[in-house]
Amino acid sequence: MSNNKIFNCEVIIVGAGIAGISAAKILDKNNISNIVIEANNQLGGRAKKAKKSFGSWFDLGCSYLHEGEINPLTSIAESLKVPINYENGDIFSIEKTKYLRRNKPFLSKNNHLLKKSHDKFLKNLNFYKYKVEDSSLSSCLNICDPYYPILFDYLTGLNGIEANLVSAVDFASVNDGKDFIIESGLANLIDKWAKGINSILNTPVTQINWEKDYIEIYTQSKKYICKSVLLTVSNGILQNEDITFIPQLPNYKIQAIHNLPMGILNKIGVLFKQGTFKENDIGWYVALTDTNDNDNSQLISFEIRKREKEHMIFFFGGEKGFDVENFPDKYYKIITAFIKNQFGNHIENNIIEIIHTSWGKDPFTKGSYSFALPGHSSERELLKKSLEKKVYFAGEATIKSYYGTCHGAYISGVNAANEIISDLSD
Repeated sequence: MSNNKIFNCEVIIVGAGIAGISAAKILDKNNISNIVIEANNQLGGRAKKAKKSFGSWFDLGCSYLHEGEINPLTSIAESLKVPINYENGDIFSIEKTKYLRRNKPFLSKNNHLLKKSHDKFLKNLNFYKYKVEDSSLSSCLNICDPYYPILFDYLTGLNGIEANLVSAVDFASVNDGKDFIIESGLANLIDKWAKGINSILNTPVTQINWEKDYIEIYTQSKKYICKSVLLTVSNGILQNEDITFIPQLPNYKIQAIHNLPMGILNKIGVLFKQGTFKENDIGWYVALTDTNDNDNSQLISFEIRKREKEHMIFFFGGEKGFDVENFPDKYYKIITAFIKNQFGNHIENNIIEIIHTSWGKDPFTKGSYSFALPGHSSERELLKKSLEKKVYFAGEATIKSYYGTCHGAYISGVNAANEIISDLSD
């Protein structure tokens, strides 16, 4: 180990995602000295922008302010004078979704039937808000329902994994609300908000020794000493054991980490020349890819936006999400063919660039966000539980009802920081 200068502070935060940033802000307000150590070369974690050539307003990760009316990032955006699109907060509703099949709208006359199936799902799901026993989320669906494929695909996208692998109790805890859009990029908002925190980038933490009265944090070249450490890294990093703990984490903590694995939700972004779409093209779509064989028809979900520039965002969760990052060219061809089929062959000349995300292969997250395996929803509380008033945990995986979201990460960071402040004052 190098004998470089040792940094001393009261709290070290490992991970500069939204949870780490919100915790640092609270500690700063309370005059608690802290350093945020980040393995990546940027702040924001999974709030990440696209490369400049595509448009740094395009969000590779988080891109909606879910539960916008109560989301603390909504008021942060307002305070920073970052414009919010409030008008399309119900973009994902059955009534607002545009359904396409073989170039033409479908379900326009049967939307009420799909809504009826969705209402049945919600009714079945509601039982799990009060049940002790758990089951898979797909058990709330009727496989014989003609709209089962649409609902199953929808739930797979939301969770980043197929609905048969997700805890119904966990999903039942999630609240509903408006989904606001930051057209200039949610990652750009986080950049603005994060300014001023004491951070060190490009520095992976490799080991945390918490067996003494103080904590030793090791990177490849330095040792940092602090009173408390807050882990805000993704559960994918913990599950992969990228950080060694001395002593090892308790068995219940390791079990919780493995029972809250990371799902995959990948995007394919298609950038177009200005003037490609009309205002009434804007919105959320669910389409069946054009094929004469109904058994091979595939559902595809996407959004069309005209701001900041004109683009389409295609979403692929679960197995399809894995496929996107392993076989992107295959999906580029599928999407290009679909776009031409939907809007005419001429539109191919308007395509400027196509990009995709690879969250499963991302070395700093190893997935998109957490999901609970059936029977393990309660382990979010175990993951959050601090150790001996020295080691603390935050991040979307640690917070029930808001997991998988930016505001969940934010709230978890605030809660952890307040717990640390209380413990330090004892």
